[in-house]
Amino acid sequence: MKFFTMFTALISALSISVLSAPVNSSNHVVRAPVVDHVTVETPNFKRMKQEKSGMVAGRTYVFTQTIPKNTQEKNKKVKDLENALGYKHIYLVVGHVTSIPVTKVISKTKTKVTTTWDFIGHEFDMFQTGPHQDQNGHFEPPRAWSSGYAASKSLAYVKETTKTDKQITEHGAAYIHTHQMYSYDPSGNGNCKGYVDDLLHFV
Repeated sequence: MKFFTMFTALISALSISVLSAPVNSSNHVVRAPVVDHVTVETPNFKRMKQEKSGMVAGRTYVFTQTIPKNTQEKNKKVKDLENALGYKHIYLVVGHVTSIPVTKVISKTKTKVTTTWDFIGHEFDMFQTGPHQDQNGHFEPPRAWSSGYAASKSLAYVKETTKTDKQITEHGAAYIHTHQMYSYDPSGNGNCKGYVDDLLHFV
């Protein structure tokens, strides 16, 4: 009886010892992967950010772009117009800002998220065509805007818009239809300035 009691006590002590021993749970800890965030800006976005900081993805922004005066211009009417306007030509630049994240798993413990910011813009303008200075005004479908092409031109932020390229193109075509003869009036009615002023009012 005494032996049985001692044996029972020994078993109980061992059980308590096992239950109270610290458990090594390090192998069961799930660690969240480290996320490395990288921001990339395209040349187009960088150039427009110089004129308009704080641009927001999903919004559309309007700028004007001008070509400097041609100091070698020989035609008096053209030269007088450039001197009155302060530039050779003016465009409207309308662009949509995008921000696209791309996730790449580097390892079990590291993930890289690269977000690319871009400005996808188009140019709208009116210009004189033909070999003679009094030919009709003309415009082409909107052209893709590039920061490289704009390197020698002046840009200025104007406003935001909800108008689409299609709506702006159609409005510009209507302006050309009612101003078919190119004008050298510096007030801007019927030339590149008048075209851009009208579109700015529309957008």
